[in-house]
Amino acid sequence: FDTARTFNRVVIDFYHSSENTLNSNNEKLPEGLILRYFSNDKWHEIIESNIKVIKNHNVITFEAVMGSKLRIILEGENKPFSIYNIEVNNIKNKLNKNNIDYIKTKGSSFINIEKVGVKLNYSLQEWDKGLSDLMVSLNEYDEDILDSKELVSKELKWEEIEFKKETILDISVKGLDCSKNYYLAMTQKQLADDLANGQYYRWSGDGISDMDGTYGYINKDGLVNDKVGWGRNWMKIYTDKYILDRSHINDSLGNRFGLTNMEKIYQKFNLSNPINHIIEGSISSLNRITIEEDEVIELSLKESSSVNKVILYFMDQSPRTIKVKVEEEYYEGKNKENISEVTLNRNIRKLNIYIKGNSILKAFELL
Repeated sequence: FDTARTFNRVVIDFYHSSENTLNSNNEKLPEGLILRYFSNDKWHEIIESNIKVIKNHNVITFEAVMGSKLRIILEGENKPFSIYNIEVNNIKNKLNKNNIDYIKTKGSSFINIEKVGVKLNYSLQEWDKGLSDLMVSLNEYDEDILDSKELVSKELKWEEIEFKKETILDISVKGLDCSKNYYLAMTQKQLADDLANGQYYRWSGDGISDMDGTYGYINKDGLVNDKVGWGRNWMKIYTDKYILDRSHINDSLGNRFGLTNMEKIYQKFNLSNPINHIIEGSISSLNRITIEEDEVIELSLKESSSVNKVILYFMDQSPRTIKVKVEEEYYEGKNKENISEVTLNRNIRKLNIYIKGNSILKAFELL
């Protein structure tokens, strides 16, 4: 976890042939699993006996432990196993996405995109002719997508694309504002005449349905976003703070683009403030907030709640000063190694957390 953390629930999702598997011939469920956590330079078993795995979605709760690592031992002869998702949480934490009215920071609301992943297919009437160059752009807009600002663009030869697999696009932009709207757009240099004549690309979608407003086409005669499509497009946005994962397991052909009346396809997305990715203690090493000199976290809960302590987990033991403001009253924090703790013992709905000192915040909790 990059730092010692308190947790009392582990969620594990497996792929299995009976439930939406990627490969029904190979992926199986384990017969059981054992959980261990790392603390004081050794491994400790969380639950003494094997846990029976009877379905894809498994929620395991236990008495809270503090550790810097989690080990999951999968048992059984039905190999290979495939894990789709792992979550590690402290369920006593009152800071969760369902309970937050808003949360924001003073200095950490800008994101750097480092690369973009997409999954593409194709329709070729004549294989030996191939496709023309793929043209990709990342764009910013306010309300009207036709009135947008291009931030960066790239071209790829069709031979460079790994069709039906994730293709990494060299799309990088620094200092993107989390309050803005963005979209990824793709077309090809030479448009195909129509569905039956020519070669064109397809962007893998998550299932045939009415367009939901998040994707569509930008044609020379206007916007098209109100027809039946192949679903939201497969996309991963890799940032310096987290991964915005819009991938899916549907390997359908996908939404056509690069032809007449389906010229340039777009997929909208928003970048959330990095603080949203640490409020429930994600295990991802990407999820963190780098604090340079000082930071202010402003938090409002949907309902007033009794809070005994605010606990902040940092990646190191750098000198830092922590204060929490509730209404007009300030509470001083105490530091022990990589953990800062502020005692409140009161009902709160809104609070501000003031952090001074260069450090990296991994997670925080209201208990």
